[in-house]
Amino acid sequence: MLDENTPANKGYEQCNSCKRYFNPTVLTRHAQICQSVAKKRKVFDSSRQRAEGTDIPTLKPMKPKPEPPKKQSNWRKKHDDFIATIRAAKSVAHIIKDGGPLPPPPPPTYDPDYIQCPCCQRRFNENAAERHIKFCQEQAARMPQRGKVADVKKPPARTQYKPPALVKKANPAAAPTVPLASSRLPQREDVAENELENGGMKSKFCHGCGSKYPVETAKFCCECGVKRMFI
Repeated sequence: MLDENTPANKGYEQCNSCKRYFNPTVLTRHAQICQSVAKKRKVFDSSRQRAEGTDIPTLKPMKPKPEPPKKQSNWRKKHDDFIATIRAAKSVAHIIKDGGPLPPPPPPTYDPDYIQCPCCQRRFNENAAERHIKFCQEQAARMPQRGKVADVKKPPARTQYKPPALVKKANPAAAPTVPLASSRLPQREDVAENELENGGMKSKFCHGCGSKYPVETAKFCCECGVKRMFI
């Protein structure tokens, strides 16, 4: 067997499939094998084979989904921002150590991969921005605008309001001062004092239930509630 660059004047013959040169005795055997190998095989479709002989219609082959476009990498800007942040931090540390005046802060940086919200001007990653921007727009639509609030007519101020004049009510007829029944009744302490002054003695047992008074100063029975009598 020789490669395809071997000249044909040495008694070799070229294979029609692989374009290589072989001995004529070998070429007849090689040609059959080379043709079967070089022939492209069809892609085996198992679903089509299962659907043969049934009422299931053969499905169309699914088209491959297009791959999403690759995002442009911003690694260079991120790297430069990172280096600038480290250098600024080191310079501030040296100045604090030496006791010199602090330099102005570096300008703020932002991630170029983040998406800016058109309502609040904040930045979010792609997944968070999809949720936030919709929510932020709804909140901004609900809130009234400042210009429209000023145009709303307010009710006129009540500068000329006068309260109604006070009306004096006639004094009701003075009711006759009748002493209450409770004021006419002698109080318990007064009765007890009067009875003690008159020489009476307190009974030791209740005349209603016969219970003994627990203390000498008791005025009512602790069992039945009957007033203590004097002898």
